[in-house]
Amino acid sequence: MWRKLVVAGLCAVQVGAALAADLSDADRSAVKLGIRRDFLTAVSGACGRKFPEHASAYDSAVQAWRKANEAKPKQADVLMVSLTSRDDARAMGPLLEEEKRTLQDWQTNQLGISQQKAPSMADCDKLYASLATLP
Repeated sequence: MWRKLVVAGLCAVQVGAALAADLSDADRSAVKLGIRRDFLTAVSGACGRKFPEHASAYDSAVQAWRKANEAKPKQADVLMVSLTSRDDARAMGPLLEEEKRTLQDWQTNQLGISQQKAPSMADCDKLYASLATLP
């Protein structure tokens, strides 16, 4: 019985990896932009709650970024709705990790914002003023 479970698990991982490899470059790009949209929205909310006097500026920056990148996140939403199995979700894991590393590198190495402490108002301001520099 254990052997069957292990084999089934390996097959699921292989199917998920195959699905990730089967995504077109356009789909991969769309998914990555969808991840960025979700990241920027979440951080905007966190910064806005911490520094309410700047919340509207953070929201405006995210809205401007969303408008400039509107088509791809919408494409990502459609793609994500069509990929609903656990295997599909596993296939998105490598893309999520890759984009997470890209965003962390941008935040830490390019903007100089530490991930080891809570962001200051200056950190939040810098992040949202620098959206055009996202790699």
